[in-house]
Amino acid sequence: MDIAAIAVCVAVIEAGGIRAAARVTGRPAASVSAAMRRVEAALSLPLLRREAQATVPTVEARRRLPELRAIARAAEMLAPRGREGADGDVTTLTISLTVLFRFVALADGGSIRATAARLGIGQPQLSRQIAALEADTGRKLVERQRDGVRLTAEGAALLPVMRGIVDRWQRLAAGSGLRFRHSATTWRLGTIMPLGPESRIARLLAALLDRWHRERPRQPLYLSSTTADELIAGLRHRRFDAALLDVADLPTGVEGRPVASAGLALMAARRPGEDTAGARPQSLLAGRPLALPSPQSGLRQIANRYLDDTFDGGQRQRLHLAEVDSIPVILNLVLHHGYAAILPETAVAAPPGNLLVLPLPDEYRQTLSLVWLPEPAARDGAQAVLSMLHDLSRAAMQPESDWQPAGTRT
Repeated sequence: MDIAAIAVCVAVIEAGGIRAAARVTGRPAASVSAAMRRVEAALSLPLLRREAQATVPTVEARRRLPELRAIARAAEMLAPRGREGADGDVTTLTISLTVLFRFVALADGGSIRATAARLGIGQPQLSRQIAALEADTGRKLVERQRDGVRLTAEGAALLPVMRGIVDRWQRLAAGSGLRFRHSATTWRLGTIMPLGPESRIARLLAALLDRWHRERPRQPLYLSSTTADELIAGLRHRRFDAALLDVADLPTGVEGRPVASAGLALMAARRPGEDTAGARPQSLLAGRPLALPSPQSGLRQIANRYLDDTFDGGQRQRLHLAEVDSIPVILNLVLHHGYAAILPETAVAAPPGNLLVLPLPDEYRQTLSLVWLPEPAARDGAQAVLSMLHDLSRAAMQPESDWQPAGTRT
């Protein structure tokens, strides 16, 4: 780790992203991104996350910003006089924190030979590193004497600065080893968003997590729910090892297997005095807005296909759509605000008497598939998940539920 990477990291967090920091520092975006990756690796923490089409700092990055900023500001004292200018920019100051640590150790020990022995390195290596530090700072820091080394006035003035930088970094990196081991062993599963805490998918995922932790205690399982598009992006960027998707066509570059399917239905609350005998989709949607998840969800993609196949162009254009990426909110709109929606038939555990449910044809069933990266670790975890899902599916997805293990029909 070096001072320049930390200074660039601070610029990224303060500016809010890679491109903004590249403009501020005058460095190529690729160089800024590489510096961020080095700091992330050293801390074993994700400091950036993708949001829409941009990368933004994580909560952990903002939490550690004060310490990182303090290091960057202290490092301004190490810049060669006149080279960095009045702005105190240290984003090109490639002084290694290891060298600073060794300088502090030398100042405390007073002997190159004894310090090198204590650090487990050769005397020539330590001498070269101290000479490089003097060249990087543009200052004479130590003087050799017959009985060891002595700090110059400039070396003594900079020693508290270097010690402070080393101490702050050690505090920041204190848990990195544990975080690295945890991160390296954690298996990450992304899933579609369950309908609610009592939904069959939520129960299945809870049972899966419990069983995984009992059977594979040395490998934590991390679950994260989001839209289908975000799950696919997460797989491609290796934020997930595998994902439970509800899209009809599996993405390229992954392996996968269907695990369950469920019927969909058009739902709406009956209006007072409304004749719903023999109701058809066209009549059900007459005067009712339609609440659907965003196009990034697999459910919306199936709903779009159904609407395109069922309504002509004019009818389709007259539909008033409300996009909501929250199934509980959609249900509330249906039950209490006069909306219609296309949802899994089991979305409402105890349907009220005024709820109209028109099942969609079987070609519009929602299929749940497990997909994973074609890599040994991901494949091993996926096979374990498939085995557990096979054992759990009939218990978590009860026969009265329309969710069924893939390949079975009632």
